[in-house]
Amino acid sequence: MDNVFGFNKSKLPTDSEIEELYFKKSEATINKDIQNKLFRASMYDPRKSDIYFGTEEVALKAEQISHKLDEMTTGEFMSSSYPYEWLSELPEVTIYKVTNPSVLKPTK
Repeated sequence: MDNVFGFNKSKLPTDSEIEELYFKKSEATINKDIQNKLFRASMYDPRKSDIYFGTEEVALKAEQISHKLDEMTTGEFMSSSYPYEWLSELPEVTIYKVTNPSVLKPTK
């Protein structure tokens, strides 16, 4: 991994707030496939502080996704399929969960 890209997440919900929404949606869902998709989406939600991307282009798309997710009311989040369908909009090979932020270097 040579470069990782991200965006300003300071005005977005905290990781625990994001996880709580996904947990509530998963608890209200009986379909196991959807529960699995929600689990994956909760792990890689682009709003989370430890999620970065392999290209600038994907980071820009992820920022658009994060704004769309953030603009949803709780009711919309609970009734929509978008909270687990957004994953199909990003290539998985460019999503990184960074567990050691000290390896990140600022870009210019």
